[in-house]
Amino acid sequence: EKGDIVIEDRKYECKYRSDGFKELCDWFEKAQEAGCKGLIFKVKGRKKDLIILDVDDYLNLLEECKLHRNAVITPRNTES
Repeated sequence: EKGDIVIEDRKYECKYRSDGFKELCDWFEKAQEAGCKGLIFKVKGRKKDLIILDVDDYLNLLEECKLHRNAVITPRNTES
């Protein structure tokens, strides 16, 4: 299925693949097994980095930001 999702007034494109994104999913699973919350991709030639998070972790992060409106998220304060 294809469609848009809106979370906290932010619009996201939803992509579905029956065969998945195997390599990407494998990397994500390995990161989770190592205790990581997500993946950050730095790709040569791209202006911005990409991040992949579990949907529940992303929603929890949004909720925490709402609770702490002035909070600044950095690698130092995102650890559980």
